[in-house]
Amino acid sequence: MSNVRVGEAIAASFAYIPTAWRGATAIMAVNVLVSAALEFAGASPGTASLLSLPRLAAALILGTILAGALYRIGLQPAHGGDPAYATGPGGFQWGGLEWRVLGANWLLGAVLGLAAALVLVVWVVAVLVTVGAQSDALRGMGSDNDSDRMAAIGQLFFGPAALETVLILVPAFIGLVYLGARLALVPLHAADTGSFSLGQAWRLTRGAVLALLIAGVLIFVADFAIGAVGALIAGIAASLVGHHDWGAAWESGAGSLLVDAINPPLFAGLQLYVYRAQNPEISIAATFA
Repeated sequence: MSNVRVGEAIAASFAYIPTAWRGATAIMAVNVLVSAALEFAGASPGTASLLSLPRLAAALILGTILAGALYRIGLQPAHGGDPAYATGPGGFQWGGLEWRVLGANWLLGAVLGLAAALVLVVWVVAVLVTVGAQSDALRGMGSDNDSDRMAAIGQLFFGPAALETVLILVPAFIGLVYLGARLALVPLHAADTGSFSLGQAWRLTRGAVLALLIAGVLIFVADFAIGAVGALIAGIAASLVGHHDWGAAWESGAGSLLVDAINPPLFAGLQLYVYRAQNPEISIAATFA
């Protein structure tokens, strides 16, 4: 039986924000400022296409260091002062734990990506078979008459093909969300134990899916709300000082600044709480005391 309580999981997630800022101040601040700067620059005229690589590098490097630091804060009490789990100055450190986090995230992304690709292949094949069986509609799409062509498109994609889309993609989306929730502890489990076992991570979330999903939705709502407030204030400020052309950049940068200040600790706190609740004998005895 699961030891995870939805209300406690949500409370622990939000309570981890000050813990993260105290224990990993420097990497939290750098991640927030770099992300905001990239969002600001990306929303500025003529720069978006130049920032794809810097954004990817920042997400990969800073995101891994930050995740490692937030995990270290929660895991260190259970490892008796083992220096392998100690947090570096200001949260900056790259060691074996960070390599494990990076590898686990790649593994998790590969599993979810392959599952999504399989769903897409099944959907495409089903739609093509259905469309191929409707020869009249296919001939109609080649008509010179616009109304006939539109009617044929409607017959193809708002008839059986639309029903197939709903019947395949809606359950598949629900399944992928469930799969993501069941494997949500893969990076943390790898950081703690060095194991990349999907089966063990799956067992750790038995009975915790509801808490993970509800807390995840609330985190999304909190991110959206605080990002919207930050963007609104920044947009008003840009207008007041006469920088209307830069309003979008100000809004994007301010929204990112606030969201990135809370988002990583919220998810790390949620993972750590569930991990502790499911493994009271080995994990995080003091983090949420």
